[in-house]
Amino acid sequence: TTTTKQIVVADVMAGVGPFAIPLTSQYNNVTVHANDLNPTSFHYLKLNSQINHCNNNNILDNNKGDDDDEEQRLKMYNMDGRAFVRHLEEKQIVYHHVIMNLP
Repeated sequence: TTTTKQIVVADVMAGVGPFAIPLTSQYNNVTVHANDLNPTSFHYLKLNSQINHCNNNNILDNNKGDDDDEEQRLKMYNMDGRAFVRHLEEKQIVYHHVIMNLP
């Protein structure tokens, strides 16, 4: 039996999800913590996650919510990037990769 390594990604400025959406819709072994401060981008990130079946039941808005739900591969946040990284550290969420997409 082979097991696939679980990968956790922190997408600090996810926008509408050009990295987070494909990672969580196409790979079962990837969990993405996707964040964007812009409320319009965050709205479309949520919409894209629904359209692309990214297990989007866990939506966090400014630290309100439970990001311990292991079944959700895409966890979404609407926070400042620095506060988002601090939040992950405070919750002791270990991530293997960080994405900071340029505009």
